[in-house]
Amino acid sequence: MCVIIIVYLWGLFVHGRSPSAGYPRCRPGLLGFALRDSAGGAPKAGAARRRGGALAGGATRTRGASGSELPRAAMSSPASLPLEIYSSAERGELQKVVKWLRKGGQTDALCPCTANDGRTSSFTLLHAAAAYGHLAMVRELLKRGASIDLPSSLGATALMDAADGGHLSVLLVLLQHSASIDMQDIDGMTALMMAADYGYEACVKALLRAKANTELLDKDGYTALQRAEANGHTATAQLIRQHAAPPQPAAAAPAAPPDPVEPAESSPASLPLEIYESAQRGELQKVVKWLRKGGWVDALCPTTRKSGKPAAFGLLHAAADKGHLELVRELLKRGASVDLQTSLGETALIHGTESWTE
Repeated sequence: MCVIIIVYLWGLFVHGRSPSAGYPRCRPGLLGFALRDSAGGAPKAGAARRRGGALAGGATRTRGASGSELPRAAMSSPASLPLEIYSSAERGELQKVVKWLRKGGQTDALCPCTANDGRTSSFTLLHAAAAYGHLAMVRELLKRGASIDLPSSLGATALMDAADGGHLSVLLVLLQHSASIDMQDIDGMTALMMAADYGYEACVKALLRAKANTELLDKDGYTALQRAEANGHTATAQLIRQHAAPPQPAAAAPAAPPDPVEPAESSPASLPLEIYESAQRGELQKVVKWLRKGGWVDALCPTTRKSGKPAAFGLLHAAADKGHLELVRELLKRGASVDLQTSLGETALIHGTESWTE
């Protein structure tokens, strides 16, 4: 049942779009950004994706958060990751990868491979797992000490790969492990720009919440907002525009008092423990009854995790965690936010995935 919920939530996250639709991936495994026309115009929707940019002497180019180019040595010395194992990481074959690591393989080993534009690059297991959305493998690699911000030889990080593929659950886990959010690859692309290119609204929201810089420019001078607009993603562009807009002054009129009949539901932490536990048990009628009385579908309940760590969870988190598909459907029908995060930054998709893998 949890597998069904994961698939159901995932379809909502990505709005039914394939990350690779119209954009051939590098083989084996990494993505890039939309090519521009020869006149240097805006990024064109549906254009091929690329990465590249070797410097003389075998060095490559990368960019810091400021956008300035920084030469660095070619990452060939630790390129000891066999193509077979890298391909296993792309396919999510966790046991094969773990077996190789147990035999002495390096978590941050690099695999030299060729992008589909003919240029050579080097990628790690974490890049492959993030690019193809394999959450369990990403967690395992991080647990084994994978360097979260280690760039490929083209400057791409695992966070960029997750954003470029629209893999929200992976992106959130990487952010929880303090991935650098504003790193730029050799083309000046950030994770936010990559998510904006495809219109992955949930990923864009998560990156904006994590305070991604909306003003950074790619090497052709475009921001994430301009890239979203150029590719026709109006809803994504609006998200970025609203985030970047200065806060509006508060209205002078006093706030209206709450309805004396129904309790105010303005605080997100207003989900009674009794109702939260009903959601965990899949008691649909009890949950619906509470909602009909004015309960907020995205209300949060302060509780603790199994580890004893305090947290706040919503109804959708509880239903997804315990595999109650009917309740998940009902909550979504009533407007539950599919990408609502717990106080620990986890979504219903992550809960459903963890429940399945436990």
